[in-house]
Amino acid sequence: KINIKTDYKSKGTPFKNDAILINKISEQFKYLDQVNRALNIIGNITDAEIVLNRAHLRNIIGDSNFIKNKLFEQWGLSQYSSHLYGVVSSFGPVGSIVNVSRGVFDFIYLPILQYQKDGRLYMGLQKGVSSLLQAVTNEGLNFFGKTFGGTQTFLEYADNIIYNSNNKDSSISKYSSPPENFSDALKKAGGIFVDEIKNCKERIIAIPLSDYHRYGTLGYVQSVASAVPFAILHPTMAVTKGVGALVAGAQSTYNPQFKKIMNDKYKTK
Repeated sequence: KINIKTDYKSKGTPFKNDAILINKISEQFKYLDQVNRALNIIGNITDAEIVLNRAHLRNIIGDSNFIKNKLFEQWGLSQYSSHLYGVVSSFGPVGSIVNVSRGVFDFIYLPILQYQKDGRLYMGLQKGVSSLLQAVTNEGLNFFGKTFGGTQTFLEYADNIIYNSNNKDSSISKYSSPPENFSDALKKAGGIFVDEIKNCKERIIAIPLSDYHRYGTLGYVQSVASAVPFAILHPTMAVTKGVGALVAGAQSTYNPQFKKIMNDKYKTK
């Protein structure tokens, strides 16, 4: 069998705005657009677990499309009957609820299981509490990481609109190189704050003074006015980037596999 773990971020498809495209696309792509719309409502898929069991095809008659349809039929029925949980639990907030619920279940069930096994209730309680804390901590860090990551993306978008400052390599994700540990995250966050302070100092003080010497009072006033959004956006961006780095560092410290997972998931194109 083949085990697959995948993410899916829904994107809109411009079927309504292009009559020629509508005539060319198949019903399958129309169905995909409906799936995209549904995912925009309930959230994206994260770490969906798909299992493709061994397929048996006998007395094959037909072309490659026939074989493909038969494989999809077998794998689809198998996924629906035996592995649907791995997909459903990956939708939006459902995965977080499932993981925390699993921790709560372990907190209740493991002491009972340990007591029935050898009578050591205290050891069972330790295992249950450890599982619950692990689930809550992991989901809490994931929530904060996504929250600050989304805020950073919004602020960068606003900065790009105001100052046309989109000079970042779009092929490299900001999640592609997380800190090795919390100590590394502190250094990274400190570097972010220092860089943003230098940028603010130049944009708010140095450039207006330069414009004053070149264009006089009017140039100085215009330069200061244009620097006001910068003075608001960039310190806020520094905070979100810095806190995001600290959260990623905590995740790397808490889960040694986190850095490898993020590098594999957000590797450069």
